[in-house]
Amino acid sequence: MFNLHRARRKALILSPTASHPQDYGNRHRVYQTTSFLKEQGYEIHFLLYPGEPDWRKAIPASARTMRDAWESFALVPASGVIQPAAIGEHHCIDEWWSPWTEAYLKWLFKREFFEVFVVNYAFLSRAFLLAPAGTAKVLETHDRFAGRKELLTALGAPLEAFYTTEDQEAIALARSDVVVAIKDSEARHYQALAPDRTVLSVPFWPGRKEERHATRPAEAGDALRAGFIGALNVVNVAVMTRFAEAFGQYRASSMAPMTLTVAGEVCAQLRSDIPGVHLLGRVAKLEEFYDNVDVIVTPMMFSTGLKIKVAEALGFGKAIVSTENGFDGFSPTDPFHTLGSIDEICEALVVLSTDRERLNILQCRTDEAAALACERCRIGYDKLADAIRRHSGTTVFLTDYVLDECDDVGAERIAQWCELVSQVTSTVVIYLGSRPFGRLRPELECVDVFRLPEDGEFVRGVEAALRELERSHSIVEIVLSIGGAAGLMLWHALKPIYKRLTLDTWRPELARIASQSSPPPASDIWLAPDGIVVKGGGRHLPVTPFRNLPSALRPWKSGNASGLIVVRCAPEWFDQLGVEAICSRATPACPASPVDLVPSGGSDFDPGFIESLAALGKPRMFIAVGSDPRARAVCQSVAALVHVPCLELDGSRFPHTIKLNDGTLRLCWTYEDVAQRLADLEELSRGASRHHPCSGWLTYSRLLADRTEHENRLPGPGGPPGTKPALRRGTPYTLARLTG
Repeated sequence: MFNLHRARRKALILSPTASHPQDYGNRHRVYQTTSFLKEQGYEIHFLLYPGEPDWRKAIPASARTMRDAWESFALVPASGVIQPAAIGEHHCIDEWWSPWTEAYLKWLFKREFFEVFVVNYAFLSRAFLLAPAGTAKVLETHDRFAGRKELLTALGAPLEAFYTTEDQEAIALARSDVVVAIKDSEARHYQALAPDRTVLSVPFWPGRKEERHATRPAEAGDALRAGFIGALNVVNVAVMTRFAEAFGQYRASSMAPMTLTVAGEVCAQLRSDIPGVHLLGRVAKLEEFYDNVDVIVTPMMFSTGLKIKVAEALGFGKAIVSTENGFDGFSPTDPFHTLGSIDEICEALVVLSTDRERLNILQCRTDEAAALACERCRIGYDKLADAIRRHSGTTVFLTDYVLDECDDVGAERIAQWCELVSQVTSTVVIYLGSRPFGRLRPELECVDVFRLPEDGEFVRGVEAALRELERSHSIVEIVLSIGGAAGLMLWHALKPIYKRLTLDTWRPELARIASQSSPPPASDIWLAPDGIVVKGGGRHLPVTPFRNLPSALRPWKSGNASGLIVVRCAPEWFDQLGVEAICSRATPACPASPVDLVPSGGSDFDPGFIESLAALGKPRMFIAVGSDPRARAVCQSVAALVHVPCLELDGSRFPHTIKLNDGTLRLCWTYEDVAQRLADLEELSRGASRHHPCSGWLTYSRLLADRTEHENRLPGPGGPPGTKPALRRGTPYTLARLTG
């Protein structure tokens, strides 16, 4: 299978935290995940819910950086709903939700389809209720909010930010498809709260800072330089207040040569008179801070989330002394990574201050922990990419139409069908044939297009391609639009395997199959039932051929109308005589031009029909002559889209009724009677059909959305919780990846 075109995919990011600058841990995480999606080929559309103090006061200069970093950046005010104090004992999960954000998202989702929607923090999870079913919904949790109040109370710290209960947090998890935890322990907690969701652990890893300056080698007699850097929050203040005091006491009692440098905004609420403790405050360059310390301490005893400061220190290649809580989420490789108390950290620093060999060992082992953190982060994001594909509903089209810019009626119809589906689910087209493609149609910019050769093994090739797609996609529906014997062969091969196989009944062979399964009215699409395709099942949908005017005819929207266009729609011999009669009665002021759409006795569309229309110019009226309902529907659709009447004539269905100017009705018994009325097109137009240009497609898109939502809710048999069920019946087996 050859990849002819890769779809342009879009990802929407909703976050109360900015992505730039990366001067806080949560900003680092938002930037990391968003950048990963951009590297995966997604257009990034970033929506900021201004939850941070600097953004609530004004629009900082970093807004320009964010506009440059992503495809689009929008800021929607939070309408003053962010309040640290809860209304009750705890915050309800939607207590910080903003109606302004909801209004914007409703507007946005009506106009754009996003394959993935990432919501940062559980308190914004209500946004998932507004997203369409085909969008993969990813909740970036960052932190646990259940139990946060109790944690802060135990620390004697004031309540800040958001805190809630497990029941409320479970509501947020249930709204998503994929839950991303920042460490394994929180992933286990979320999986217990939401057993039917896909829960992943994706640790933070900032990458190695290869450009950093080498730290000056420590020598005997030098003071050990310990360091801590942190933002201003109650946990950091409470922990570092206790640690700085303990450090000063141990330094004094042991006479150990060591100092502690504290950087970041946490310094604003720390004592500055402790011997050996230096408060730097906010630093302009992180490199300068890390280059001037020998070891980083993380003396956290009670906290949630992953310690970004640990990941950052690992990225800068620094040795780390930490409590077990501080190193939670990383793989410890030294006993000094999982100490039990602040006192034990101080004792370890005393040892390191006099035993430089032990410091070197700690440095080497911390480097190993950094390598493990890098690998675990990579594996976590690979799993996230796979989960996004599986939770993004996908529709597959099997067609033999060449979907390039040639003006073929069938290709135009399928391209517009694909464009509609790409607004509901991700969309893949598998083209069966060997004819070379020209430039692909603009309707397919959000569609993946592959080509399979139509050789003696094409059925096996299609089956193998579908199995391969199922390895990474949740297929909602397969649309079969292949004519002739190939279409019949694929129907019989795929029917026992796939439960949702939709037929394009404009292909005569497929129309006969559909009519045998469930007797139709006139229809264009036969939707397979939810179960196995059997006689009596299925649903026929009549839809207009075109949702939009073909690109070659778009000048008609602003052009002047003149003359008649008489379209041959599989006319019989007497219809051919009627076309001649109408054209012979035309006048120089109102000429009549005949064109072929479906020639006499034919079933295929004339490939030059749209080109012929474009050359003739916009008419005052279409006259569709013949019995082919598909061809007449094409005439109706084009006429409706340019607001001109379309008169349908068929010799086997005369007489035809028209309404005269005086209000009386007149029966036209023959084509000659119609031709005599050409002098007054207003009279003839009263007998023309009135057809809505988008009839049927809204019903189809709603049914497709319902199917996608149904797939979203079902757990996968034998797979991880939250994995969607495969559309295919039977046991998949390995196949080489699709090649491009």
